Amino acid sequence: MRLTILMAVLILAAAVHIAAGQLTDPCITTDRRIDLQAGTPPIEGILTKRLEDHFYRLEGIKPGQRVTVEVELRSNTSTAISLLLLREAQPRNFARIAGEQIIVGRELQNMSFSWIESSLGEGRPALCFKVGQFSEARPVTSSYRLMVSLEDVSDFRGGDAPDKPEKAVDIGEIGPGQQITISGYLSSSTGGNDHVDYYIFSASLSKGDEIVVDMTASPDSSTLEATILDRDIFGLKSNRTVNGRAELRLPWEKTESQAFYLKFSNNGGVGGEARYTATITVKRTSPSTTTQTTMAEQPTIEPTTARMIVFGGVTLIAAVSVLALVMRLREPRVREITYDEWQV
Repeated sequence: MRLTILMAVLILAAAVHIAAGQLTDPCITTDRRIDLQAGTPPIEGILTKRLEDHFYRLEGIKPGQRVTVEVELRSNTSTAISLLLLREAQPRNFARIAGEQIIVGRELQNMSFSWIESSLGEGRPALCFKVGQFSEARPVTSSYRLMVSLEDVSDFRGGDAPDKPEKAVDIGEIGPGQQITISGYLSSSTGGNDHVDYYIFSASLSKGDEIVVDMTASPDSSTLEATILDRDIFGLKSNRTVNGRAELRLPWEKTESQAFYLKFSNNGGVGGEARYTATITVKRTSPSTTTQTTMAEQPTIEPTTARMIVFGGVTLIAAVSVLALVMRLREPRVREITYDEWQV
């Protein structure tokens, strides 16, 4: 019984400690809050203590937007400066996404951090940026300047195309000879969480038609992958960009209206940050040319002549039959004699 009570007390104490830690998280409690949608003028600050941190909470980032934080640093003596960018993965729970620890002196130093958001949840995650100082020397004064900017890197029809097929952006129906052009953006592994975009389209196809996807990526050095999938999310055709280009050709063997998914990815960020543009076309096969043989027209025979030819043919056949019968009757007949008759 005592052991049970002790365990309950320990669990309660741990829960209280965790809750207290969350409530005192400087990314949550800081009064340095920035509304990204309202625009951000340059922010200047000074660190004067041996150990001192300034936290900035960046709020209002939307899917399909990139936040960039440029930092200028200078100190009156050599000192260690830590820079950290965090993302609120869950309410009151921040995860590190980028950071640097550098030695700053009298020469101006510049650093830059960026993040592309793809979250499609109801809440908009906040970012947290920390500027910290640690120095053994006294006195020490470090000054910094932050320039926070917001850039639109949205996908086709705005926002961010989902990374799940069930939420894919519908780009419409494509008929024979028609085409649809879409464009989007994917982030690098360290510059955002936007690594996959899904679209869905339907196509009216005949046997022998081809679905053609012509994709370009910028910069040319990026390696992005395009994939056509069927309604069961089974990959039908895939290709990767080489020198910024890739083409997919999917021949079709049925006459039907079919839905397809189109997926763009950079392999979890390994392919790098890039903008893509893709043109989807349905190319109809030209009908095959059938060679027709023309029969030469024969001269028409008069009915009387035709009757005479038929009558003459019948007469000839009858005469041949009679002649054959006469010749058969004139043949000599041979009677077989048995052995007993020959003895008599």
